[in-house]
Amino acid sequence: MKQEFKQLLAKYPHRKWEIVVFVSPVCNNSCVHCWSYNTYLGKMVALNWYENFFNSLNYKRIDRIKLSGGETTLYPKLSELITLIRRFIPDSVPIDIFTNARSLVPTHRSAQTVEQAKEKILKLIGKNKNICLQMSGDEHHAGSLWRAMNGILKPAITQNEMRKDNQNGLANLKNMVLNFLDACQDISLKNKELKFDFKVKLHCEKGRLKFHRHELYKDISDEIWAKHMICSEGLIKAGNAQNLSNTIQLTANDDWLSFFVFPGATFHLNPMQDKNEIYLDEKGISHYLCGSRLSNSGIVMMGWWNLVQKKYCAVKTSEFLNLLADE
Repeated sequence: MKQEFKQLLAKYPHRKWEIVVFVSPVCNNSCVHCWSYNTYLGKMVALNWYENFFNSLNYKRIDRIKLSGGETTLYPKLSELITLIRRFIPDSVPIDIFTNARSLVPTHRSAQTVEQAKEKILKLIGKNKNICLQMSGDEHHAGSLWRAMNGILKPAITQNEMRKDNQNGLANLKNMVLNFLDACQDISLKNKELKFDFKVKLHCEKGRLKFHRHELYKDISDEIWAKHMICSEGLIKAGNAQNLSNTIQLTANDDWLSFFVFPGATFHLNPMQDKNEIYLDEKGISHYLCGSRLSNSGIVMMGWWNLVQKKYCAVKTSEFLNLLADE
């Protein structure tokens, strides 16, 4: 796989890439449309792992860094990690943080809850600049929120159960989104030196974006909608979304590539005692992704379609860092 990475980097000598780091392998949501819900995403690792990684990363080849998962806020030292990244990666490279915001934003609506959200968000980002906080706000996250609030840890199975859960959670999710927008907007206005940005992500089934705009979030102004809402229709046929109708098959393309970083993970040709996930190479040989006890272990996978379709196209993080350093 190292040769394939070399060929890609050589094909686009002036291309900058985004780095997507899975800081938490688990999530406290159970979204029925989530491709990553049943996907192994590595392990939580200590901050010194990230220090070694970002200290060695050739940031001149990087367009953007994304902290993802799982649920990012489950990583116990997320705020410290953001500060650590900024020690090695300049402010010119944006850092996106993806979250369901359950630990940041209350589910009921008042001036006090907005203040509570502001305090938690400011504590998370600290004095770091060019941070974009992105909260998921679609109807499937509403269903997951409702299940979590009622102690249900698994996704709905039938279409009827899914729609019922979604409907039950909409009011609470709407409160969270409005609190999030108000809190972030105030932070942005009062701390312009931080260049803080914020988005609400609506990843909908085909034909459902109209419902989100004109019913669920009809009170949001056109200006806020255009500037701070990221909208897309068409769920990827993967993970739990395989059980949904109107999903789309993800195919390889060179238009928009990412490098996915799995801290604490390694590949083996044989299954290990730890949790395993099978990726097939071009010859049909199985490679088992699992956790490692080695403090410097980690895997970088190329291309979202490889990750979703379980295609083995990966190198060790140490090899990846060396490849970028050679550029």
